[in-house]
Amino acid sequence: MAVTIFIKNHKGQAYTVQLDDTEFQGATVLDLKKKIEALERIPVSQQQLIFNGREVNDNFLLSYYGIQNASLIYTNLRLRGGAEPGGPGDPGLGDKDGKNRSMELRFDF
Repeated sequence: MAVTIFIKNHKGQAYTVQLDDTEFQGATVLDLKKKIEALERIPVSQQQLIFNGREVNDNFLLSYYGIQNASLIYTNLRLRGGAEPGGPGDPGLGDKDGKNRSMELRFDF
């Protein structure tokens, strides 16, 4: 008998992942992410899986979280934040020609 897990992605689209019983018994969250990567082309490192309102850890078995046949798992994208530092001569978002001085420096109280 196969175990069917329902997946709902960040776009609201739903699909299923099937595992046979033997495969399911030793399947980790990381194994499930690899199957999702094959279906959706989203790298494992960018996937965040949510089951019963909490994020699941890659190294744990699916059964540890109570994931079983007909369970619903939500996927989100884990996006990299921030930007690369500017190169030499790049002033960034700092002071531009003295325009960002504090009020204490502009006015003599």
